[in-house]
Amino acid sequence: MGNPKKAKRAKSGRYTPPKPRPTQSRSNQIYLYLFIVLALGGALMIVLNFLLVLPYSQSGWYTIGGLILLAGSFYAATKYR
Repeated sequence: MGNPKKAKRAKSGRYTPPKPRPTQSRSNQIYLYLFIVLALGGALMIVLNFLLVLPYSQSGWYTIGGLILLAGSFYAATKYR
């Protein structure tokens, strides 16, 4: 049993630097603050609606508005790195 032949690379006398890795850029801090404000605002709107504190609390529009704010906060969270 013999040694398997290894593929030989052609050696050149020049140094080739490695390719630089792509750097991940940090996102703007506004996404972090937007996430926090929208999440707290949406949750607070839903809770206050069920506690009948808001005017015309019998309407379901406050719940829908709170859910929209929460969805916006999830969108902002996906944009934050």
